[in-house]
Amino acid sequence: MSRSTRSESRFTSIEDEGILSEELIGFGPVFRTVYTPRINQSFVFTGKIQRVENIAGTVYYTKFIKLVGSLLL
Repeated sequence: MSRSTRSESRFTSIEDEGILSEELIGFGPVFRTVYTPRINQSFVFTGKIQRVENIAGTVYYTKFIKLVGSLLL
C-alpha cells in the first residue's frame, strides 16, 4: 500500500506567501514482482494505481508502471 500527499500554492509576486490552491491525498495498492530467468539476469516489474482526492472532493486515479532489467557480467 502506498500513500502520498502534495500541496500546491499559487503566488502573485516574490514577496507573496502564496495561497493554498490544492491539497492532494493519494493512496492505493502496489504490485511488485521479480523475474530471474538466469543467475546473472533479472527483471523487476512495479505497478501502482492511486486514488487521488483534492480538497474540493474531486476524485481521480493515477497509474504508474515501471520495468527495470539488469544483467551482471
